[in-house]
Amino acid sequence: MEEPSEYGLSCVGSRAAVGALDDKILTLTGPGGEKLGDAIKRIGGDSARLSEAKRSDIAAFLDLHIEQGIVLESQLLDVGS
Repeated sequence: MEEPSEYGLSCVGSRAAVGALDDKILTLTGPGGEKLGDAIKRIGGDSARLSEAKRSDIAAFLDLHIEQGIVLESQLLDVGS
């Protein structure tokens, strides 16, 4: 979930990958009162094991959006130009 969420936080997956989902963030609540940590559990995750998601082997991340594809193609632009 990289887009803004109901919990007022974007880049939840990326934050997990860099070890930036702390207990304070996991207590953020959505409009219905559900905590982010509980939502992670509801969809099959385990917020107690988030430290295992941390990666140290990635130097950079490129996020391409498919909705930009037609713009790049129509203007004959290469990705990264």
